[in-house]
Amino acid sequence: MKNQNFKNSYFDHLRHVGDPISDNAVDFIYKDNFKYMKEMHSVDLFKKKFPLEIQRLIDDTIKRSKIIDKSILNSGQTLFARHATDILFALFHAALPECYAAAKGSKILVYNKNMLKNPRKRLFETSTFVKNVMDKNNFYKNNAGLFACLELRFIHSLIRKSIRKEDLDEIPINQEDMLGTIIAFSEVCLNGLEKLGMNFDKKEADAFIKSWSYMGYMIGINEDILPKNRLDSQNLRTFISDRNHKYSEDGIILMNELRKFQKRSLPIPGIQFVLDELTTKMTHKKVSEALELKRSKIARKFLILISKIYSIKAFTINKLPFTKKIIEKLEFMLLRNSLFVQSIIENKRNPEDLIKPKNE
Repeated sequence: MKNQNFKNSYFDHLRHVGDPISDNAVDFIYKDNFKYMKEMHSVDLFKKKFPLEIQRLIDDTIKRSKIIDKSILNSGQTLFARHATDILFALFHAALPECYAAAKGSKILVYNKNMLKNPRKRLFETSTFVKNVMDKNNFYKNNAGLFACLELRFIHSLIRKSIRKEDLDEIPINQEDMLGTIIAFSEVCLNGLEKLGMNFDKKEADAFIKSWSYMGYMIGINEDILPKNRLDSQNLRTFISDRNHKYSEDGIILMNELRKFQKRSLPIPGIQFVLDELTTKMTHKKVSEALELKRSKIARKFLILISKIYSIKAFTINKLPFTKKIIEKLEFMLLRNSLFVQSIIENKRNPEDLIKPKNE
């Protein structure tokens, strides 16, 4: 990101900027062209020709993918492949809570109601998106990664279309909110795991951040505000957090839904105190207060054990890569009801195949 843009006034402006090319495509569909809606959710769309407004969105997303440096993306995806279950763990216990702590952004998530109607499905879709864009095969052997970015870009515009801007005094899912999410999925995950005792190669970590910047650009974020490296991402994280993280009823609602999911994944008495303490440890200092996370001295002591386990695990995988699959199998057996493990290992698309309520 350019230093001259690192100003509150500029970021205030970004809250009034969406994604014009994608938004125009949705406007066209809403003008009695709904027959194209279903096709926008099919990976086969790259083989077809569409009306100008829709084709412009597809072509622009493809064009944006051309900035990818294959060696950098490969390095970033290598880090993900080595620590996939850990990064998905950090996604649910650090990245998402950090997003929910952003008062204005969480308001959109509650307004949209998808998270509230079916939180399991929404959380699974999030983990599947991460898997699709970080899988090494999904940019060069097939179009799954590119399609995942295009589909998310389109969905964001659908949400913007469904919300009255007059109710918000800003653009829903604006440039700052999207940038904050990309930083959450990258820097927040890495930093959270480091706080648990893991460590990452500096070059690979920079590549991981840059890889997520590529994804951010493909989902419609302006290139000039995306982080170029780890240090840039760390500075942006602090800046955006200081601007956005504060208590809100919407943030509490979202965190409560996430807590229900966490309890279902790990049905252990008192586990929520440990998970809240875990999120406090893994996130920015303002998140705990914004989301009213519960603190516990006993849970903090338990986290010391968790940190030691993560340190040993990270050392083992880094020094002995062949142990990764063995460790994954152990995690799967221990946490087989946990969606963040199953979504990465099984890679199924329907969350109901993974977790079904007992009364169904």
